[in-house]
Amino acid sequence: MHIDESLLGEYAPIFNRYSNYLKSLGTTQLNTCRSRANLFLRWLVSKRLSLSQLTPHLVNEYLSNRKALGLREETLDGDLSELRQFFDFARREALLSQDPTKDVCCRWLEVPGGYPAYQGVLREALSLPPAALFHYRLPRFAPHWEEFLRKLIDRRYSKPAIWSIARHNRDFHHYLASANVLQVQRIRPAHLNAFIENVRSRYQRKHGRPPSDKFLIEFRGSVELFVKDVFSKRKQMFGRAKIKSRNRVLPDDLLQQYMEFCREHKGLKPQTLESHLNVLTKLRRFLARRSIKSIDAVSIEDYDGFLLGCSKYLKTSSLFLLVGVLRGFLRYLYLQGTLPSDMAQKLMSPCRFSADLRPKYLPWKKIEQFLAGIRRDTLLGKRDFAILNLLAYHGLRAQEVVKLTFSDIDPEAPSLLLRDQKNGSTSRIHLSPQAKEALEHYLTARPDCDRPELFLTARAPMQPLRDLYTLTHRRLAAHFGHPLPAKGPHLLRHSFAKLLLDRKATQQDITYLLRHNSPASAQTYTRIATEDLREVADNYANLFVGRSKSASSATVQP
Repeated sequence: MHIDESLLGEYAPIFNRYSNYLKSLGTTQLNTCRSRANLFLRWLVSKRLSLSQLTPHLVNEYLSNRKALGLREETLDGDLSELRQFFDFARREALLSQDPTKDVCCRWLEVPGGYPAYQGVLREALSLPPAALFHYRLPRFAPHWEEFLRKLIDRRYSKPAIWSIARHNRDFHHYLASANVLQVQRIRPAHLNAFIENVRSRYQRKHGRPPSDKFLIEFRGSVELFVKDVFSKRKQMFGRAKIKSRNRVLPDDLLQQYMEFCREHKGLKPQTLESHLNVLTKLRRFLARRSIKSIDAVSIEDYDGFLLGCSKYLKTSSLFLLVGVLRGFLRYLYLQGTLPSDMAQKLMSPCRFSADLRPKYLPWKKIEQFLAGIRRDTLLGKRDFAILNLLAYHGLRAQEVVKLTFSDIDPEAPSLLLRDQKNGSTSRIHLSPQAKEALEHYLTARPDCDRPELFLTARAPMQPLRDLYTLTHRRLAAHFGHPLPAKGPHLLRHSFAKLLLDRKATQQDITYLLRHNSPASAQTYTRIATEDLREVADNYANLFVGRSKSASSATVQP
């Protein structure tokens, strides 16, 4: 290729050296590389720019001008590839200090300024190259999408979580484009349902089996999270409306009246009311499958069949509580005149062995070893260590821990205020040195959040921690393995009670420290004083042995 040096001026020697450099590399497409370098140098001359003035913005502008000529994306990718090779030569010749094609991507040419000019939240949220990141920008919904991702970052979502949400929404938006939904305001719940069905069918074709419910729930949740954030009336759009049942046996009005009765007259808390309602809802579905028309037509055999079905997946203790819920409901129906007889008296509770009634515990030495083995070099470790210390050294209930707030801490005493306890009272406890130190270490590492609750989830969005059962079981199983005497936080509460017994605490002391209403409630912990009972049994055995020896010696004397 011949070059017009009058047009290139000072770039002519550079072009000649570049041609020789290509020949030394043995480039097969020599003319193509020289031609693309020639075009770029001519563009520099027309702009009156030097190589030292080049920036990614200028390179993006050059490629945008090339695209305006109607060139295909493959040709533009070739131009960019040859430019990178030319700039690599320029850096070798000390003509450039850095690569001006950094962060330049042909897919961003339609966006003003291209990727170098884009400083949106995606660059902070997703660590992806420009070519891959273009798929997640979603220009059609860009303003809403950027605001939504900013909220995820402010709520301290992790990068893997943001990437997962972005990936699911990218698929959803491509589906909307294929359905000719070009405005975000035109998105309807039917589009989401059709998209989930499309995801299900694609997964089936790819893997040869249907996707799990967890997989589809994650997909739907990620998309709903974005759409609900966009719509100002999102509750009307995607809110799960409560569908009133037309069940004649147990209508919604009857169940609601019973819930109000339990709340006002029994003083049950919302969590307990919810569990009662779940039991009665399961009973309603069971009776509906038996085609029973009215509540007074339900026989004791129907109730027994329901309990027998529940026994297949419930433990004896859980089944015992379920029978209690049914008895309370049937007694209410009898007192209200809905039932002619008291069916509650006919329900049989499952048999419970004495070993099941004994509280499960671990020796205190093992509890101390367990707490000492928890790593505290991370936020998660410090949080769990503080929670487990409160459970172990003070015998707190799980709900007492999760409801703690900053206002409940008195650092001068130091003490904790326990609100809304199981017995409905409020009390203040003095912190042990171990729990105080663990709590202080956690507070120094606790992330800044406007939530008043003391213990929060480790991952965004920062929400109050609710599930101590899984936390405690995971930590105990990791240290002790299986099997465990019990799995939940009450194992530590019972171990604390056993410690009090070993230290000769009276029943009144145990009642006070465990915050029971009545001393009779603390009597259950006397069942775990097995060492004392064994000592008594050994004393009686020695007494009987002594008497038998004296009796035998008396019989052999002449």
